Amino acid sequence: MRVTFAHHISLSYNGGGEKWIINTAKELAKKHDVEIYALPILLDGKPKIDPEKELDGIPYHEGYRHNISADV
Repeated sequence: MRVTFAHHISLSYNGGGEKWIINTAKELAKKHDVEIYALPILLDGKPKIDPEKELDGIPYHEGYRHNISADV
């Protein structure tokens, strides 16, 4: 099954919701294909983490336009 997260803030913001997406995606990736899409928006203007390092190989796409295809 292909699982996709589409989030309204960059995961590099590293707030509570972004941490939840990273941890949930890692767990789901053990059994499913997971991808994450996000907008390049930060609430304070400074990235706190590098999402690609935190995601252990889970595909992460950041941009204003996405073409998303998934089961969930």
